[in-house]
Amino acid sequence: MDEIFITILTFIFIGAVFIFLGIPLLLEKVKPNWFYGFRTPTIVKDRDLWYKVNKQVGREFIIAGIILIIGSTFMLIFQPILTLIQLIIILLLLVHLSLIIIIIKGFSLLRRLKK
Repeated sequence: MDEIFITILTFIFIGAVFIFLGIPLLLEKVKPNWFYGFRTPTIVKDRDLWYKVNKQVGREFIIAGIILIIGSTFMLIFQPILTLIQLIIILLLLVHLSLIIIIIKGFSLLRRLKK
């Protein structure tokens, strides 16, 4: 296997990890804690708020994981015209953009629910 294919498989794995991390949050299986989930002092103190915000964040993680898997798979098409560095930059941007959107949506929901 060449480096580009291994890189694509790595990002597919990262997408699967996003999905794996999102499912328990979506299903409200994670109790308030300081280690896993969308955590702020306000959310950790309020059980109802914890489950509402983390359910949304879990859904967003699952969507981000699916998009990352599809995007990584799609990169197989462009494998012949992209260098390894270009491929890594594109996929890292996809990961970071997903995380930024999840954080923004989490804080946005928190702000709406606190009113």
